[in-house]
Amino acid sequence: ERINNINMAKNLAGNLKEYIFEMDFMAIDSLARGLSEIGGISSVVITDSTGMVIGSTDKTLLGSEDSELKRLIQNSAPQRRDYVFEDVDELRKRISVPVFIGDEVWGTASVIFDYEEIGRKTHDRIMATGSKLALLAFAVLAAGLGGSWFISFLITKPIKELRSKMNEVHRGTLDLPPESIPAVRCWELMKCDK
Repeated sequence: ERINNINMAKNLAGNLKEYIFEMDFMAIDSLARGLSEIGGISSVVITDSTGMVIGSTDKTLLGSEDSELKRLIQNSAPQRRDYVFEDVDELRKRISVPVFIGDEVWGTASVIFDYEEIGRKTHDRIMATGSKLALLAFAVLAAGLGGSWFISFLITKPIKELRSKMNEVHRGTLDLPPESIPAVRCWELMKCDK
């Protein structure tokens, strides 16, 4: 789960390069809102190279300075850091990724993941999958039982008919008419003219 979240933050940073370079605030806001609609994300903050918030799911932060992200910008440029993973609290983790254009840091993308919500959604998906698998298993079992009953019926019906005819012969009835089978050859009925 953590690797998926890191990749999601890195993808956001990669998508932001063009928009930060052009200072396209509408596109930056659209990316932040789009990402926040994914379950398990509690907030998204995007800053420029000075640490000023230029995109966020919390509109009250726009135009303010994020000192933590400013520190990340200052520390990332010389070290070329990939990302920073921090605990916000026990259940929320913050992944911040610098936005590099060439060798310069032009901003940051910071995503706070709510692991309680992620766990809840994962549990719900597992339960839904389990229900579907149980229903599928029941359907396969019912089809298997129905199919085996039908095949056994096809096999045992002629045997039961033969047993019935043999019982009649055993009781002394020797003039039983032959079954009308379309592919009966004359020698099987012992009525050949030759």
